[in-house]
Amino acid sequence: MPSNNFLSRLFNKDKDRKKESSSSTNHSSIAVPQRHVPSPNSSFSNTDIPHSVKLKPSSSSSTSTLQQIDSHSHHPHLRLARFMEKKEHHFFNNHNISSPSSSTKLHAAGNAPSSKPVVHSKPLQSKFDDYNALTQLVSKYGIIPDNTIDLMTLLNTPNDTIISVPEAKTSSTALIIGKGAGGSVYPLYDSKKNHLYAMKKLRLQLSKENWSSYESKLKNEFRIANKLHNQNLIRTYDLLQDNDLFIIVMDYAPFDFFTIVMAGVLTKHEIYCYFRQMCNGVAYMHSIGLAHRDLKLDNCVVDKNGILKIVDFGSSVIFDTKRYKQEGQNQEIEKASGIMGSDPYLAPEVVTYPYYDPSLADVWSLAIIYCCMILRRFPWRVPKDSDASYGYFVSKPGETTDENGHKKVVGPNRLLRLLPTSSKTLIEFMLKVDPKERFTMVDVLATEFFTKIKYCHYDNYNIDTSSGDLIKAENHSHHLITNRQFTDEHPDEAQKEKEREEVQAKKIIAENNAASA
Repeated sequence: MPSNNFLSRLFNKDKDRKKESSSSTNHSSIAVPQRHVPSPNSSFSNTDIPHSVKLKPSSSSSTSTLQQIDSHSHHPHLRLARFMEKKEHHFFNNHNISSPSSSTKLHAAGNAPSSKPVVHSKPLQSKFDDYNALTQLVSKYGIIPDNTIDLMTLLNTPNDTIISVPEAKTSSTALIIGKGAGGSVYPLYDSKKNHLYAMKKLRLQLSKENWSSYESKLKNEFRIANKLHNQNLIRTYDLLQDNDLFIIVMDYAPFDFFTIVMAGVLTKHEIYCYFRQMCNGVAYMHSIGLAHRDLKLDNCVVDKNGILKIVDFGSSVIFDTKRYKQEGQNQEIEKASGIMGSDPYLAPEVVTYPYYDPSLADVWSLAIIYCCMILRRFPWRVPKDSDASYGYFVSKPGETTDENGHKKVVGPNRLLRLLPTSSKTLIEFMLKVDPKERFTMVDVLATEFFTKIKYCHYDNYNIDTSSGDLIKAENHSHHLITNRQFTDEHPDEAQKEKEREEVQAKKIIAENNAASA
């Protein structure tokens, strides 16, 4: 992993922007303006604490009894939930503004736009639902295991041990490890290397979707993912195509991060460790000119050693051509516009402005993820003034009385006071509503809180084998829980989550059918 000094050298543009800002400080030492710093010795009376539901202790490994933002009964929408489909529409559609045409796209330095557009014709024969075509396409990486296989057994098998894995002969018996609007995810097992991959079968083109744009989008997602060489970003190997059947092959990580957070077993130091890992991954992306734009709990997985991996780069955008430059390629660079991501994780400028700095939007999303890990609840449903919880957050600091006569703390401290004291200042600056005042990832990595986090990572990381010498932090161990274990231990919660996913899946199908009509 790149050192902080290495990342700092790559972030000269961010430092220059900070220096030019009228409200800038000397960020080489990350001097924080005193007027913004919440006092670590501040105390609050009982009237300051909002009515809330405490985190339930789950054995000795539970988090602290930090309070939630608002009561579950009054704000059921604040509970943690998966987002199978991300927001993906453009500001222009809702504001009567012309969307930029393809002729207004930016191009990498020195690469002029082609005078003749390349026309791609849609395949006449569909292979999307052909299971034989699927297995043949991925055969060089292994077989799709039967759904009777326990993948954890394969992961824990020594490399020199030969194990017989039955292959799924039909789509109905194939083991599926994930589903969403973007497609289905299957495991692939290479018996020669005793290695597990994950393959994502990308969604079918909609009937009203331009084939050229659809194909270009999928290939662009792969190019971006394949370029990422960092232990906290999932390793992506290949994009396979057979007519309209597209497959992305990547590393397999057995643990779903959303499930781990929902289980309520994370200790404070585990949360810090995961936070530092995901920040390292995002900082690396920013250092090469890329922003993720869909950071959320759902888009993180964890390997068997507790190393977090960020996934799903379908919304990623190139925001700095000089950092991203690719030798010998004519890479078109699109402007950062449109609402990309899931409501609770969105930065306010994403839903407000036609154009925005996607790297700063990533910083906001990381802070929301941190709050979700600590509180196990969303701070608000969507960053709009119409959302009461967000409205309280952006209000002038002080107190207000609601319609029931209850006093409520308003302003940023309404949320910040519920976080561990050592992290408050950092999260405050990551959640600055004005992007010009918000920390960049360089600023985040330079703070005292961040640098003191003891975290698990690979030393001498090898991108080709996705492994290295595991360095474990001495102040915690990771509580890794599979979806199956969570279902067995929390049957009621798992059933509710399954029902919510089914409702959301039906909604996605209905919307896609309507769009295709």
